[in-house]
Amino acid sequence: MSRQYYVLETDPSELSFLDTMQDALDLIEEQYGTKFSYAFYEKGGEGLGRHVYVEEHKQAIISLAVNFAIPTYYLIVEAATQEKLELISSLLNDILFFVPLETLQKNARNQMYYNPQSLVKMALGTGNNSDSESLEILLSALRNQDPLVRFRAVEAASLTGWSEFTPLLEFMSQSDESSEVREMASQALKTCR
Repeated sequence: MSRQYYVLETDPSELSFLDTMQDALDLIEEQYGTKFSYAFYEKGGEGLGRHVYVEEHKQAIISLAVNFAIPTYYLIVEAATQEKLELISSLLNDILFFVPLETLQKNARNQMYYNPQSLVKMALGTGNNSDSESLEILLSALRNQDPLVRFRAVEAASLTGWSEFTPLLEFMSQSDESSEVREMASQALKTCR
């Protein structure tokens, strides 16, 4: 299945957003005949959760995820083909408004020192293939002197799964001065290898 993440402009404190999400899915069914039904809610780690919607023929899944630590809502769209993924994503973007990657990159670059969570938001919006701008921002953050910036950068690198981070994450898992960063780097290596 093809997969893509999209950061939403909506704030997680907006309680009516689940209704907006359902309206978007109803419009997709009305206009394109693709019906999604609410399947379940899954609680993750602290402050994490996701509402899962499954397409009637099980060819696509949309997860509305919330991370209160960042804080942000984001969508995980999965589909049997890249073409179906792009169609569903385009329709959802017309209704829900995704934060463009360029905005996420600008925020991460400008805010990483006082808002390191911006690195994680950027990573959510990057996709499976590395791009030079996001890669450069995260490599810079991984080498930052502030352990919290490095921790969030490692978390972000893990979300991307890009193999370009493997050598630096191996070094950080053994040598970083922060035990929290070393532990997170060890975990991140599993997804980046």
